[in-house]
Amino acid sequence: MSKTHHNIIANYAGRAWSFLSAFIFVPFYLRFLGSEAYGIVGFYTVVLGFLAFADAGLTATLNREFARSDRTLLYKANLLVTVETIYICICFIIIISIWIFAPLIASRWLSSGSIASHDIIFFVRLISIGVAFQLISSLYQGGLMGLQKQVLANSILIGYGVMRSGIILIPLYFFPALTTYFSWQIGITIIYFFVLRVIVKKEVKTEKKAAFSKSILTDIWHFAAGMFALSILSSILIQADKLVVSNLFSLSEFGFYTLASTFSQIPLMLVTPIGLAVLPKFTQQISIGNQIDVIILFRKTTYLVVAIASFIAFFLAAYAPDILLLWTHNIDVMNNVSQVARILCVGTLFQAAQLMVYYLAIANGYTKINILLGILSVIFFVPALYILITYLGIIGAGIPWLIMSLITFMILGYVILRKFTNHTFKKWLFSDTLIPLFTSLLIVAVIYLITYRMLKGWFILGYGFIASVIWLLISVWQFNRRFPDDQMLLKLKTMVIKK
Repeated sequence: MSKTHHNIIANYAGRAWSFLSAFIFVPFYLRFLGSEAYGIVGFYTVVLGFLAFADAGLTATLNREFARSDRTLLYKANLLVTVETIYICICFIIIISIWIFAPLIASRWLSSGSIASHDIIFFVRLISIGVAFQLISSLYQGGLMGLQKQVLANSILIGYGVMRSGIILIPLYFFPALTTYFSWQIGITIIYFFVLRVIVKKEVKTEKKAAFSKSILTDIWHFAAGMFALSILSSILIQADKLVVSNLFSLSEFGFYTLASTFSQIPLMLVTPIGLAVLPKFTQQISIGNQIDVIILFRKTTYLVVAIASFIAFFLAAYAPDILLLWTHNIDVMNNVSQVARILCVGTLFQAAQLMVYYLAIANGYTKINILLGILSVIFFVPALYILITYLGIIGAGIPWLIMSLITFMILGYVILRKFTNHTFKKWLFSDTLIPLFTSLLIVAVIYLITYRMLKGWFILGYGFIASVIWLLISVWQFNRRFPDDQMLLKLKTMVIKK
């Protein structure tokens, strides 16, 4: 089994834990803390996601540079020190800024009927510490991924997740309060930070002491600046709906919407491990000019990603009310967010469908089109959110997300494929994307129509199992028929020679 396959399996193990922890533990958080308090937890997640721009493109840069075959170990060690120094300064600024503006956030943004304003201020300040340490931990996690130590990285991530999401239920059972929740989160995250830092430092240790390097900054600034811009735009686009909902609705309603958003991210969560495993391979092969292997890997993983994401997204959308009720045991969640969850799921599907195109662009150090699309999306997305939420309620938050995801999927695919591969846009769109997508849609639609008037509840797991077996058999047959290795390699070599 190749290293890439090992990395994909490891990444799936890490993501599987995220997937399972969301389904297993969230209902307990709701029970122990209540919907309003869970709204504060949801706000913590939003702040973490929104402040991803503070990463300044440094994690992506570290990942890419660590993956390159033409970089020496000393260069990587100096790069780590350089990036780490900048990141520590950024995290310090985050803590100070949130600490200062906590009263304003509590009075103008988070409305609560049962949690006192001074308590909300205290929790927001605790959030600043947790966010800072979690952000800088992502830097070292990215470094390990770039070094293709993805089995190790995911083992640590799973251990962190068990402590952070699972073991926390013990203190919450005896002391069901937000103070318990945030104290535990911060303590575990600080330990996670130090463990990752020690391991990454050891991986790039050299005889010569590593030092901050201005020449490295000069070398990486262009790519890092592009990733910084992307981080800002992505943070706005991904978190804008939650920020608007948290401002226009109560903490309880915001907590419900946070659950719908988490639910809709499952398709993307389940295919991201493939992209994370393949990105270093893309970067490595591009750095040595191996175009053929890049194209083969790109096409295969695109087909695989779309097949998985589309099946999961359509199944979740079809059975959303029943799955949400089964998950949370809360009928209010089902009644309030099942419709918007359906829209968000389909929007997330088109985000997943452009995943490999995005990673191909990043591996080539190209960020221009992503930034342009991000700017245009922000100009459209944020005003549309306010307008549609005002007129349609929470369900209006999902419509702009769906439209934006579909448009960026089409444009990004067209531009990147024209620029970096011999593979035409039409082949990518119809053969590698729409065929697995419509296959999944057809299978889910048939199963849903057959089971529409049948028993739900836990029986949905049975319907899902039947649908997934049918989907798997058809998808494997389609994949093998679409990508016979020897014929594909010969065809690509002929295309490259002609060019």
